[in-house]
Amino acid sequence: MRRRTFALLALVSAAASVAVACSLGLDEGLLDRSADGGLQVPSDGEVAAGDASGSEGGSGTPSSCQKDEDCASSNGCLRGKCDLARKACVFDVCRASACNAGACDTSVRACRDVKPYGLRPAQFKVGAPAACSRCIAAVHPYVFVGTATGVVAFNVANPTLNAPPPVALPGLSFVPTALVASGSRVVAIGAAVGPGPTRLPFAWVDVPSDPFATQLRPNDTLAGWNRPAGEATLALARDDQSALVFTSAAQFPAAATPATLGDRFDLTALLTPMPPGAGAVSVSGGRLLVQALDGNGNASFGFVPNVGTPQVSDAGLSVAGIDAGAIVGNPQFFGQSNEGAVIWSYAALTAPAGALGATIRAVRAGYVVGGAAAGADGSQVIDVEPFPQKDIAPGTAVTGPIASLDANTAMVVTAARESLSQLSVQFLTQKPLGLVRNADSQPRRAVLPIPLATVAGAAGSNGIGYLLANEAATQDQPANASVYVFDPACAP
Repeated sequence: MRRRTFALLALVSAAASVAVACSLGLDEGLLDRSADGGLQVPSDGEVAAGDASGSEGGSGTPSSCQKDEDCASSNGCLRGKCDLARKACVFDVCRASACNAGACDTSVRACRDVKPYGLRPAQFKVGAPAACSRCIAAVHPYVFVGTATGVVAFNVANPTLNAPPPVALPGLSFVPTALVASGSRVVAIGAAVGPGPTRLPFAWVDVPSDPFATQLRPNDTLAGWNRPAGEATLALARDDQSALVFTSAAQFPAAATPATLGDRFDLTALLTPMPPGAGAVSVSGGRLLVQALDGNGNASFGFVPNVGTPQVSDAGLSVAGIDAGAIVGNPQFFGQSNEGAVIWSYAALTAPAGALGATIRAVRAGYVVGGAAAGADGSQVIDVEPFPQKDIAPGTAVTGPIASLDANTAMVVTAARESLSQLSVQFLTQKPLGLVRNADSQPRRAVLPIPLATVAGAAGSNGIGYLLANEAATQDQPANASVYVFDPACAP
């Protein structure tokens, strides 16, 4: 089973000596946050205790599946389908047709107030700032956000709600440095503690198919960890509901978590045999995707199979075939799909970064890896955000997070061409490779009046995208974060 990861990776220097924390674009000011304080959840009257598998209105819904017909439900509010990558049933709640949503009257199991919505159906407040640069994950119909005061979760079955119901997460005991969704499992890790033996705060939630859960029951432990406490520790989705836990040290120390987790376990990070001149950028199934850039900004990609296991091996690099019109400038971002595809975005330069007069001409994006069994092809990219300005210097922050929304669609965030202080959000399809477009053939695009620097991550699930952005404190309001909701199937 595979699930997309909502940790977005900004890359990379080509040099293998560059620390992984830098090559993956981590915000070390946030990731070095200590793990003091417990996780908290909203405690208002709307959060009810109860077993996630037996809450009102959702009990009896099937969970595992092989095809859509396995996910039939007698509840009139639900329309089920099979997520083949997870082999799990997914239920739309009162969304019988695209771009329409309503509320479920659970007493009679019928929909009410069904209304149409557009590209941006809602945005909602989280309640505190995001704790790290990869602190959002989604497994439909739940969104999880790691904040400076703990992890919170929301039921987003109705994408039009500006105040979606919170979902209780009792029992977690640390502030995370990363959240990642793998299969139906959401994993949270914290900063390693102890002078030796080191322990790693580790928690996971196996998300049920029940779309009416008011409480999800996480498990947490202090896993044994063979790396020093001072290294920034992160996670990416791997295959079969496992995660790849790694640190910022050289040679990419990494450990694959077991699919079956118990009350106590140890994680042993193994050094990764990197191809010469390469840096880690993403994961596809059980393979680490690595990249090297030559002095002219031409990219090569390769895989390290079985990363995080004793069977890890160096398979070398292959030339990606990027032409001169796609000279790669930093920063770059990478995202994963639930099928093992890797989506890539970068600043395309008019000439090599060191050349006289080189500028950024566009952000390009595409599927550099098509799936867990596919090779890497860096030529599968297109312009998504051209910049008519002629004076954007190489290295300027114009690329942002990527989130896979379903097997064929990704959300790409960039600086807006109208103003670099705003965001552009667009939607990319793998087959055929291109942008989602409106009836007038113009790209389906949203511009947000917030700067790229405030973005704290992005996630996607069941075709819906979620963008997390921090908000500075004002005289009247404390610092907070908001989640912006997008449905690319709907016109603006």
